[in-house]
Formats: sequence, structure tokens, C-alpha cells
Amino acid sequence: MTRRNTADRLGGVVAGPALLGVTGAAYFGLPPRLALFVDPMDPQVWPPARWRWLALLVAGLLLALAASRDPARRRLGRRR
Repeated sequence: MTRRNTADRLGGVVAGPALLGVTGAAYFGLPPRLALFVDPMDPQVWPPARWRWLALLVAGLLLALAASRDPARRRLGRRR
């Protein structure tokens, strides 16, 4: 989620409400079979929700890894 129309050094002003909006959408907007915020004592819904949280964590880490890659960096396999 990006906002390109913000002034320099104001990313936090946009990031806070964006994170709050995404969290609210996850809490109120997802159907019950995809719920992320469930009762951990309920054995019917907690294991699938835990796997969904794991999938989100892995996706977030892969996205952060891809976004932090330096495009000017040489590939490790190439030597001249």
C-alpha cells in the first residue's frame, strides 16, 4: 500500500491511518471462514487462523526482502 502524493518526510502520517484501516478491514471485513482475529481457545477456528497468520508473516517477509533489494547491486553469479 503506497501513497505517492505525500510530501517528503510525511510517510508516518499516512502509514498510521493506513495500518489502522487495514487492521479494521481484517477485523470487520473478512468472512468468518477467513477470520484472522479469533478466540484462541476454540479448537475449531484457531488452527486455521494460525496458518493464515503464518502465511501473512511469510508474505510480508518476502515482500520486505524484495523491496529492500538494491537494484544497482551486481548479481552474485556474474563475474567479469
